[in-house]
Amino acid sequence: MTTPTGQIGVTDIVNEFGRAAPDGDTTGTAVSLGKYRVNDSSTFNLPLDVGVPQSGEIKMSDLQNRTRTVVFRYTGTLSSGDQSDRSPWNLRSVYNANQNAYQGLSISQPKMIGEFSSLPSDFDNTSKTLIVKVKIDGTLGSKRTTYNDRSTQYVALDTGAFGIGTSIRVEVSSSGRIFGAGGRGGRGSSGSGNGGRGTNGTSAIGVRNGNKSVTIVNAGLIQCGFAGGGGGGGVYSNPDRKTQDPVISGGGGGGGAGLPNGLGGSAGTGSVHASNGAAGSRSTVSVRGLGGTGRTGSRGSSRSGDGGNGGQPGISAQNGDNPSNLQGAISVGSGGSKGSNGAAIRKKSGASFTLVNTGTVHGSTSATNYTNN
Repeated sequence: MTTPTGQIGVTDIVNEFGRAAPDGDTTGTAVSLGKYRVNDSSTFNLPLDVGVPQSGEIKMSDLQNRTRTVVFRYTGTLSSGDQSDRSPWNLRSVYNANQNAYQGLSISQPKMIGEFSSLPSDFDNTSKTLIVKVKIDGTLGSKRTTYNDRSTQYVALDTGAFGIGTSIRVEVSSSGRIFGAGGRGGRGSSGSGNGGRGTNGTSAIGVRNGNKSVTIVNAGLIQCGFAGGGGGGGVYSNPDRKTQDPVISGGGGGGGAGLPNGLGGSAGTGSVHASNGAAGSRSTVSVRGLGGTGRTGSRGSSRSGDGGNGGQPGISAQNGDNPSNLQGAISVGSGGSKGSNGAAIRKKSGASFTLVNTGTVHGSTSATNYTNN
């Protein structure tokens, strides 16, 4: 538990942080107050706790109202074109794994600052307190949605559930980036049917309840996954009642910005006496994919709808276009609707967090609920 705010003894310090033995100690009981002035690169040169000196004089009072701290760092970097669907990077699962990699991504193993005691496992003991600090120096991406699963509630990083005595601090450094996945563009129409709906982007960070507090300090980038554009509508046109009357499919929607990138919607199918609408294009992490173009049938007939562009920071996704220049149209489909954006930060019901932001955040920070898988 946190050391006392008033009178403090050596036993209080040892119970919280473990015994800092003097050099050459053979007693197994002696304690060196000076050893608590830690400044170790393996724990990011952080002090034992905020306010504890790292050099110079140290007094018993410097260790009043202090709490043990665990730190680890994510240094893996997904490429901006990585298309792997990933389960959330759950901080509790990472801690429990205690490895140099998690889901194939590089991390530093969790360490107690000072390493005077072993890593705790008793998070559910309400009499215990702990600070878990996580530094994000690399790039994380989320799970992507499908045409049949349009949840915005997948997340790239899940703060996890440690216990009501645990304070979690997620620090996104200036080189850190956390993305939701981009939504896929809607399919171009099948023949003269409707264009497909764009799928939703997913979210970057999910905050759980069941912890004492969660603080997110962002000096880098936290970005939602942006929506995919809708597919273009198709048309069957009969301008002159001849046998070459065209059926014209619409273009696919563009993918929404995010990681993994939003894929472009597939090209339309089923055209007769005309070309199919073109496929939409894939996004990058920050730039939307463009919708595929519709087509004009033979002999100057109607034109099928273009796919809508995907979304990106500052620009919303677009619905797919309806057919235009209708010439003797018999059957006219509609453009598909765009998807929805994910969120930068979502929270479970009853959870709360503090955001300290000197970096960039794209997307909502007030969305609720998220999916754990």
